Amino acid sequence: MTKTSHSYKTLIPILMAALGSARDQLEQFVASDKDRRDRDLRKALKEVNAAIAEASEIETLPVGHTPGPWQHEDQFIVAPDPEGKHVDIYIAEIATDDETGRVASPEQQQANGKLLAAAPTLLEAAQLVIQRWSKGDLADAVRMLDCAVVDAGGKT
Repeated sequence: MTKTSHSYKTLIPILMAALGSARDQLEQFVASDKDRRDRDLRKALKEVNAAIAEASEIETLPVGHTPGPWQHEDQFIVAPDPEGKHVDIYIAEIATDDETGRVASPEQQQANGKLLAAAPTLLEAAQLVIQRWSKGDLADAVRMLDCAVVDAGGKT
């Protein structure tokens, strides 16, 4: 069976339309005579089964992290908006105050911001190292990982 790719935004209207149609048919069913009720019930059941089959073909993709690059701006981690509605979107905020004082020092806040902003690059570099490890070709992957570590504020 071939999976049909739909976004979550299209899934809800499909299911709502199927449920609305089934509801309408059930209302007609209640108001009809016995022979007509039997015929309408079979028709409604067929449509509900078709809607269930269509819904089961919808390919649901796991939600991943917001694509990079991420940047540390003020006390926020931002990234380009993947949907294009805004120039950028907030990924995280570095806490600067708390009623109980549970915040990192300003120096650690800066370092934490750099590390968080580098997360997509670090992930990509780590995945490349893992991929290349099995092929025995680590030179490019290690160079990429080295740059990502430096961007994250680490030392190599």
